[in-house]
Amino acid sequence: MDLPPSRRVILHTDVNSAYASMERVFNPKLRDKPVCILSNNDGCIVALTKDAKALGIKRGTPYFKVRDLCEKHGVAVLSSNYELYDAMSSRFHKIVAGFGPVHEAYSIDEAFLDVTENKAGLALGVEVAKAIKKAIRTELHLVASAGVSYNKFLAKVASDWRKPDGLCTIHPDRALSFIDQLPVEAFW
Repeated sequence: MDLPPSRRVILHTDVNSAYASMERVFNPKLRDKPVCILSNNDGCIVALTKDAKALGIKRGTPYFKVRDLCEKHGVAVLSSNYELYDAMSSRFHKIVAGFGPVHEAYSIDEAFLDVTENKAGLALGVEVAKAIKKAIRTELHLVASAGVSYNKFLAKVASDWRKPDGLCTIHPDRALSFIDQLPVEAFW
């Protein structure tokens, strides 16, 4: 089906704080603690929870620079467990792909999906986004954000807009005004 780009419905979804959230799923003792995940090769922080970010910790920071801060605030610091993340990623992508015929895995925890015609038979992209978010929460116990628009760029910007657990739609007739009000940091 050849629709003009403005008639396409593209959805982007991603798991919020993916690695750290995946660790929390499998270790209940971590659920109420800030969590940082370290790279296995250089000891830099590769992922962290929102509550760890609130302490001023940033992704990419060498652990030795924030060790005292982590110890002071009881941050759980874990080595990366890529076997776990890969297994969870496969399940995540299987859920997302189950909703539409055109699925693009963008990363371990992100995907684009053309939902112009979706497998669930839902009328609106936002309905598909809600169903995907619910399936991810129910089946994986993870929180995801989603964005819906008429191209991948805007769908990705929309999914980042209301994190965590966000859902944002950018309609074609409002796209330019939405983009105009964004800070440059919002662009990927």
